Amino acid sequence: MKSLCAMVVTLKMSIKTPYKAATTIVILILWPMVVVALEWSPQLRKATNPESRSPTEAITITLPVLVNTQVYNTLAFELDNIDITAVMKRVPEGATYKPLQRLSAGMHNLRLVEYADDGSIHERGSWQIEVRDSALFQAIDYQIDSNLTVSQRILDKNLGTPDPKALSAQGAAQVQARFSNPNWQLNAGTDLVYNSESTQTFNDKELDVGEYLVTWNNRDTHLNFGHHGISASNLVIDNFYRRGLSARTRINVANSTATGFFMRAEEVSGTQQGIGDPDNTVAGGIWESQPFTKNPEHLYLSATYLSGKSARVSESVAVIPASRKGESWSLVADSAIYNQQLRLRVEYAESVNDVITEDTTDIDIINGKGSASSLLMTYSPNSTDPNDTFFWNTGIEFNDVSTLFSSLSNPNLPNDKTLQRLFLNANWSNLTAQFLVAKETDNVDNDISFPEFKTLQYQASVNFSPSVMLSNSEDESGEGGESGEGGDKNSDGNSAEEKNNSELGNNSEPGSSKSTAHIMNSIFGFLGQPSFGFQLVSSSEDLVKEGAIAIGGFKTTTHVGLFSVAFFKENWNWSWGTSVTQQDDAFNEINNSTTWAHDLKTNFALSSKFNITSDIQIQKTSFDVGGSDSDTTSLGLTIDYLFSSTVSGLISLNQLHSRSDITGSTDTWTAQTQVLWNWIEPGNTKPGFDVAMSGNYQNTESSTVSIANNETYLVTLSITMIMPVSSGRKM
Repeated sequence: MKSLCAMVVTLKMSIKTPYKAATTIVILILWPMVVVALEWSPQLRKATNPESRSPTEAITITLPVLVNTQVYNTLAFELDNIDITAVMKRVPEGATYKPLQRLSAGMHNLRLVEYADDGSIHERGSWQIEVRDSALFQAIDYQIDSNLTVSQRILDKNLGTPDPKALSAQGAAQVQARFSNPNWQLNAGTDLVYNSESTQTFNDKELDVGEYLVTWNNRDTHLNFGHHGISASNLVIDNFYRRGLSARTRINVANSTATGFFMRAEEVSGTQQGIGDPDNTVAGGIWESQPFTKNPEHLYLSATYLSGKSARVSESVAVIPASRKGESWSLVADSAIYNQQLRLRVEYAESVNDVITEDTTDIDIINGKGSASSLLMTYSPNSTDPNDTFFWNTGIEFNDVSTLFSSLSNPNLPNDKTLQRLFLNANWSNLTAQFLVAKETDNVDNDISFPEFKTLQYQASVNFSPSVMLSNSEDESGEGGESGEGGDKNSDGNSAEEKNNSELGNNSEPGSSKSTAHIMNSIFGFLGQPSFGFQLVSSSEDLVKEGAIAIGGFKTTTHVGLFSVAFFKENWNWSWGTSVTQQDDAFNEINNSTTWAHDLKTNFALSSKFNITSDIQIQKTSFDVGGSDSDTTSLGLTIDYLFSSTVSGLISLNQLHSRSDITGSTDTWTAQTQVLWNWIEPGNTKPGFDVAMSGNYQNTESSTVSIANNETYLVTLSITMIMPVSSGRKM
């Protein structure tokens, strides 16, 4: 810049005096243009908060006063690589951008580029802009979905005693919020439930909290407070979802994670009981490791320990009310090798528990020790041929749970069981098949006071969904299908029928009008895309050893066969299912029975506004001894109709007939109808309203028990308010 000034001064001194004034005027005119073209720099105006900007705050770039309109028209403004020049507003101090919608929280790139007339490109400025919702949090997002329905009973009969209120209200709300910074995130959510009939609520409160959860996490640590599950599946912990507190953190040693938790032993909801009940808590920890970082699937190790106390025992363990306390632990090793084709998982667990029942005559368990183990091995060959359509996998499983083994965080685990299972799954093109053989025995500890039962189960299922080329009725009749002498030809010179036969793998000679593919297309073109299913299940339970108290012979077998077929077309579909169940008792033949069940479902979309659904179910049971038979028939019909874009109607009719040689017959007719008006569509922070009138009718008639005869009906008018409120960003 200094050299340029020197050149100008020298030039002015060398010019003769008569031309000095004129030269000076020209230089004064061209000088700003030269300066602007060669060197100038824009400035980003500071935000209201010097450290960050709000999502809707205007962004202003100040330009030198010498940047005229001609130069300004060569400028391009980019925000996150998106051209925003068209929405930039020229102002005296430069240019400003008012976001059309909230900018997402985080860092944004702003760039100013000049495209000169000579084709050169100059980057005049580049800035990093941080957008924050507040000084404390980079991003604050929230979402509230609420609804409230107020219903007024208009007509009613025989609703029971006490008579419910004529005017009632029910509502619910789901509230979620997220607070985040670059290195961490906080999430909070809860459910609110309202019912004006407090006697129908779980805690006898009109308004209560359902479930809630608060989580905090960064790259390595995750904290949970509220209702959540522990992400572990073993003999000690499985599907354990309770209210409580847990923490999970990553540890660099051997690619490991550690989890600690303090949870309720029983399921609770609402504001009752809180978390810290000392008589109903489970506390423990889990260590997980995958030491091979490059191939973590090669080895997974976990160790679990917990200790707890519960004032109640699950009914699956004991019917008599009881309290339990104790501890349990588990070790797991899981490995997948040979490109994850072979998997081997082993586990061993132990527990020590005290179980004290309220029955003083019962024998309590003190320091009861139990163990459990499991083994799973599967093989799944992975084909590298892209044209291969055959896939299969097989495996064996062994589980052994002793009589006294139990865990408060796996209450549904059956104890005193030994299970052996062999399975095979296969998939070939559109055919899938599953096969299973299992054996289960009890009295694991061979206690002479307990009997021993053996259960065998065999299961096979096959599903087939062939890919057929559905033909239109016009093509079936041949109308419009001719093209010269040879009929419709494809580009390869083959007729459409020959091409279909080839694609379906049909081996009949070309030109055969009675080919299998043509027959299949003709049949399925009318019925629809088919899907077939077949399943067989056989199980037997046998008393192989009596205990101290003889219970006599015991052997039952159950055989179940199921066949189903479904067809799908564009505007309608239907399905048919038939099953037969045979139950035999070798020592009490009066229980031997055979049950047939049939189910036919149809769905017709007669138009975009008119839809009809029907369901027919028939079941009949015959007993081998005594001739006592029973049967049940159910007929259902539902009609949906859209009167307009905002008004819809529904009517549903059902008739149930049940008959037994012992109890006689009973007929029940039910009807439901509703007209719904979507009065006002909801929007963000804008309530929407639906108005509905609904009716229910039921009539029961019994041929033998007159007291069972009853007729009830109810007609209500309701209005529902739907209110969504959100920050406008995805949660």
